[in-house]
Formats: sequence, structure tokens, C-alpha cells
Amino acid sequence: MEPFIKSYQFNFIEMQTQNLVNGHASVNDEAVLKAIRYSSQDKVLNLFPDIDKQQMDLLNPFIEIKEKLDAERFLLILRPYLKN
Repeated sequence: MEPFIKSYQFNFIEMQTQNLVNGHASVNDEAVLKAIRYSSQDKVLNLFPDIDKQQMDLLNPFIEIKEKLDAERFLLILRPYLKN
């Protein structure tokens, strides 16, 4: 798969991963956490209006981020797909 993520998109994804990490660290209500997860995921996916299945599969693990380490791993996986 070719690189498809622009720098501003990567930076936005990085901010949303931090949002998920912060949410899991400070919220105990599962309904609120679910809202944070799906809201953040929706924002990320809206960055890519013409996304294909392979790209979607790459971005889907975003919703599983709970801790800082999860976010770092996810961003490392995305980095090769960052356009220069």
C-alpha cells in the first residue's frame, strides 16, 4: 500500500489518540468512553473521504486505544504510510 496520510492528518490522528488515552485515564463511565471512542474515530475517518478497504483496515485499530503505549504502537504502524 502506498503512503496516503498527509502530515496534517497524522498530526490530527495523534491528537485524537491522546484524546482517547486521556479519556480512559479520567472517565469511568463506559457510555462516556464509548462516546469518546466513536467520536474520535469518526473525526479520524472523516479526514479520508476516499478511503479504500486496505486503508480502513489500517485505521480501524484506532478504536482499541486505551493507554499511551497503545497510541504509540498505533502511530508507529501508521508512520510508514505518511506522505513526504
